Amino acid sequence: MNPAAHSLAASCMRIAEHFAAIATELENFEDALASLGAQEQGHVDDAPVLGLRRSKMSSTKVDQKFLSVAAVAERLGIDKRTLRRLRLDKSQRFPEARRIGSSLRWRSDEIDSWTERQKERA
Repeated sequence: MNPAAHSLAASCMRIAEHFAAIATELENFEDALASLGAQEQGHVDDAPVLGLRRSKMSSTKVDQKFLSVAAVAERLGIDKRTLRRLRLDKSQRFPEARRIGSSLRWRSDEIDSWTERQKERA
């Protein structure tokens, strides 16, 4: 491999490592944001995020609690694999998950409604 190609390959590897680190930080931030929504019904403030500040225009009212895969599975008293089967089985009419970054999230009110429908069917 010539020196220029080797240098380019090394640069690409460093960039890929940086993107992986950023993706991890973003997922941690998404989890913290979802947790914040679960704890507070109000505004997401202009807290620093990865050294940046959110503008007032990007501040949004948190109307719903969003639950992670683990939180939904715990709420329903099932394993994560069972939750995956429920999600994929269209006959169950399980609420649609929203993808936030690389994470799946469900609105808590939709999970509660689905649970009530299941109780009525029983």
